[in-house]
Amino acid sequence: MHHSLLLSALSVSLGLFISTPVLAQAAAQGTFTAEKVCPANKRLTSDNPGNVETEIGVTYEIVGKNKDDATHYLIVVPESEVTDRRWVDIACGTAELTTGDGGSDGGSDTAVEMDSIENVLAASWQPAFCATDRGKTKVECQTQTADRPDATQFSIHGLWPDDLDNTSIFPCYCDNGRPVSCRRRLNTVTSLDISPAVRDRLDILMPGTQSGLHLHEWSKHGSCFEDFISGDDVGSDADEYYLDTMVVIEQLNASKVRDLFVSRLGQEITFAELQAVFNEEFGEGAGDRVVMNCQRVSGDNVISELWIGLDRQIDSNSSLADLILAAPTTANSTTRRSCQRGLVVAVE
Repeated sequence: MHHSLLLSALSVSLGLFISTPVLAQAAAQGTFTAEKVCPANKRLTSDNPGNVETEIGVTYEIVGKNKDDATHYLIVVPESEVTDRRWVDIACGTAELTTGDGGSDGGSDTAVEMDSIENVLAASWQPAFCATDRGKTKVECQTQTADRPDATQFSIHGLWPDDLDNTSIFPCYCDNGRPVSCRRRLNTVTSLDISPAVRDRLDILMPGTQSGLHLHEWSKHGSCFEDFISGDDVGSDADEYYLDTMVVIEQLNASKVRDLFVSRLGQEITFAELQAVFNEEFGEGAGDRVVMNCQRVSGDNVISELWIGLDRQIDSNSSLADLILAAPTTANSTTRRSCQRGLVVAVE
């Protein structure tokens, strides 16, 4: 289901939660010479880190356009904050396209093959992670207590854009140029502009913020969130990405799935039991859209994470049940298979 799910060995990010294929971004290459001073945005018409503007007379590389009948080009503005890939209104200059308009190479408009990008929610059982050798080195694990929220609820590992209908598409690191395979590991940002209110909630729901997990997840996955949807809502900033992630993790923690885990602290849960609870809580078939991941810790098979397929765009009013049931089943979306039983680690 995604990079870690490596749908051909993982599962991973982007906010095209659309149940019908949409032309998300059209292929285009060429140059754009600015004739006006215009904002160069991270999102189509908003979100401009560094207040970047085009400079009259400067020629920029075109790497895409928002649709066949374009209103905006995606250009490269070197040394821009956060990302050098910026959207600019076509009225701000003159374009010379080599592909994307039937131009000099004889090409024609084609859609980038990322037309059905959904997301995978990676919900971690933090006590299991903290029991691993890697987890024990993290500050959030060294400070974990039995009465801290992450001892008895699911924590955010990530929300991963992924094409659940095509196991070869795992877009990652979208602020480093064109999206790359999630198998790669590129540089992580060293800071993020997150509002205090969002950060306060995130620290509780994503204890890994104490060791910089939010920086890694944004760089690898959040930078791709909603980049391939059509219209003015294309793209996301860190606040939106983590707010949408919290919308779904909070519903999971308010569900019978979390109740099952709490009732079985120190005991095993079978995958069949987990599927039954998902079906009861979120609707028949929901259990066919989740993967239960386990790993060996001190000789025990422990449940480490749940990977939950989601379709449709997420907002503050989204229903987790609707998002899950709209997604393809794991049988159709990933080669990853669930472990059949695992221990629920309790914090001692």
